[in-house]
Amino acid sequence: MMTLWRELLLSLRAMTARERAGLAMLAALLVTALAAGSLDWALGAGLAAHEAQARHAQAAATLARDSDPAFQESLAVETNKVWRWSIVEASEGVAQAQAIAALEGVALQAGLANVAVTAGELAPRENSSAVRPLSLTLSADFDWASFLALLEAMQATDLSLTLEAVEVAADQDQAPTLTMRLRAPFMQEAQ
Repeated sequence: MMTLWRELLLSLRAMTARERAGLAMLAALLVTALAAGSLDWALGAGLAAHEAQARHAQAAATLARDSDPAFQESLAVETNKVWRWSIVEASEGVAQAQAIAALEGVALQAGLANVAVTAGELAPRENSSAVRPLSLTLSADFDWASFLALLEAMQATDLSLTLEAVEVAADQDQAPTLTMRLRAPFMQEAQ
């Protein structure tokens, strides 16, 4: 080992000043690169520690909110609303029949005459959403008083009915007819 150091010192003494300056420059570049790498590693570790601390604080806040009895109660109330406002059935056909019956009942209660309700194709399930819209079409004889009463009855019903389109058509020799396209939420229960 001693001979290795002695040979290295002898070879350094044998170098010219230009060679020694070049070697010093290489050593300075190597030390600079190592310092930059160490600084980058330290900054990355500090950022990772900060992100971990932020995730921990967020998890603690979420746990505290989820454990709060007031939050649990409000969540239960909102979940109950979704269940109450939706048609919840295991069968799509039964859900469509319930939606048709509910809309017919609302229309008849409002005073519309010659009411006919049909269900369209059930929308395909998007992503992992548990709620899908049922498409409904209501046809009836049109008069303003019954139409306004229908809109009020739709607001008062527990079933969430979303109005998509309204059309009133009138032939010269016939009474005006009302056609409405609506959507109602459907949640399919596990069988």
